[in-house]
Amino acid sequence: MDFRLGPKAEQVRRDIRAFLAEHFSEAERRAAHAEGGGHDHALYRKLAAEGWVSAGWPREYGGGGRDPYEILTLYWELSKAGFPWFGLVNNSFIGHTLLAMGSDHHRREIVPRIASGEIAFALGYSEPGSGSDVAAARTTATREGDDWIIDGQKMWTTTAHAVQYIFMLTRTSTQDRPHRGLTMFLVPTDADGVD
Repeated sequence: MDFRLGPKAEQVRRDIRAFLAEHFSEAERRAAHAEGGGHDHALYRKLAAEGWVSAGWPREYGGGGRDPYEILTLYWELSKAGFPWFGLVNNSFIGHTLLAMGSDHHRREIVPRIASGEIAFALGYSEPGSGSDVAAARTTATREGDDWIIDGQKMWTTTAHAVQYIFMLTRTSTQDRPHRGLTMFLVPTDADGVD
């Protein structure tokens, strides 16, 4: 049985190692390890400039169209090198989600800004007392005119200190079963009331 990931994945391995040799110094590796936050915006922008942030997204949306083995190889090589890649994983996931389920505005305005490295995201799912049980979410979002008022707490929001948005799970209704009545919001980290 052949466990190799194939020639395209091997090319990614060579390409990302060359990228790391050029753009990720030993001093940056030590600093990323010491900081421990999993995201460095300057390094993230360098990845974006080379097309790695959107590497797994469909080509029709400006992505690289790379297959899962290529993306696995990308993350594996970044991880082995000590590169702060948590932000990359979040942003790739959120970009995929917005491409599949977002509005035209998201696809037109937000997704290209993710791919270019201009903005980054943290995940806002887990809450004190309920962890990652999304059905137990207590953070509420209440409509007031044209606005939504979000009230609650999140925890384990890896990279939240270094990003521009939190992809936040909220409860917008209690009229149905617990796993219903949930809505995701893109919350700017510089919005009033965000700590």
